Amino acid sequence: MENIKTKVAMAYTVRNERRLLFQNMACHRRLGVKHFFVFWDKTEDDAPLLAKRFSDVTGRETVCPEELDDPFLKENFTQLSHVDIRKVFNSTWAARKAREMGFDWLICLDPDEIIVCDFKSPKKAQIDLFLENYSKHFVQVIFNTFENLPMRVFRNEKFSDCSFFLKNDTFFLRCLRVFWDISHLESRQLFHPEKNSKLSSGRFFLGHNSGKSAFCLKYLDYYWPFPHAWKHRKWKNKGDVFYANALLHYYTFDCSFLRNKFQNYIDMPNNVAATSRPRREHDILLQKLANTLSDQEFWEYYCQNIAFDPKKLPFFMRSRLIFLPIVRLLYEEIPEEELCLEKNHKEILKLF
Repeated sequence: MENIKTKVAMAYTVRNERRLLFQNMACHRRLGVKHFFVFWDKTEDDAPLLAKRFSDVTGRETVCPEELDDPFLKENFTQLSHVDIRKVFNSTWAARKAREMGFDWLICLDPDEIIVCDFKSPKKAQIDLFLENYSKHFVQVIFNTFENLPMRVFRNEKFSDCSFFLKNDTFFLRCLRVFWDISHLESRQLFHPEKNSKLSSGRFFLGHNSGKSAFCLKYLDYYWPFPHAWKHRKWKNKGDVFYANALLHYYTFDCSFLRNKFQNYIDMPNNVAATSRPRREHDILLQKLANTLSDQEFWEYYCQNIAFDPKKLPFFMRSRLIFLPIVRLLYEEIPEEELCLEKNHKEILKLF
């Protein structure tokens, strides 16, 4: 491992996400990431104070557009009320700083996402070792999404508590629809209380299927960052891309986390960043429910509409249900104090 020359950094934009942030960084330290840039986006928890304990973490407030002196970004990304637009400026700042510090790759993630390059062995899952093979050939490597299967639990403690994932194979579903009417199989849609009907989106995958990108910093002058990948400033394409496994996405880590996610960004606009397209219908609904329902009501909605029992999955979903113990193996190497767990937190509800 000492012979690996490729240096990888990681960047996050967070708001009150202490619960998973330090666990996320601890896992990626074991996977070869050498430095972390954390941008505090109106954070009110104690995460900025805790981050000062770690010498490999650079923490700062969200970047102002004027700091970058980049006319292209300033002209094209004006909706600063949108967190994804703020991420554009934060990721650009992190990329410039990482390149100055001698790093080769930058990965921009959310705290509920973990990248593993092998499903069985932490040694083979090393990100820096994996990317070393692609430094000379690709602008970026995009890691495909495996979405955590939401269980009927109100609160987990660690990423290692969640080991079941679904591979989001959109192409597979499209092929099925060509030959068969599978609408009855896709009936697991979110219920809209006000409309008294189910939504057309949000069936089995509430998270994204776009993956996340590791970007080669030697191309920084020609590309700009977007939440899932980098795009060329002139042609707006992604350049030479290699697709790999896997991005483990804990979108519904548990009921408490899901509610906190949407309470954090109650001010999120209803359009997709830098476009006039509306956000996904189920995202808008969950944002509203998380900020209007009581704890008990949201928990009941979560159990009825979101949580799964693996034994009761439709037959065509079971083939894509994957048990991944790799994160459990990572936790065996992490000291408890590095995780910064909320061991003495008060239980919000006594539901069991």
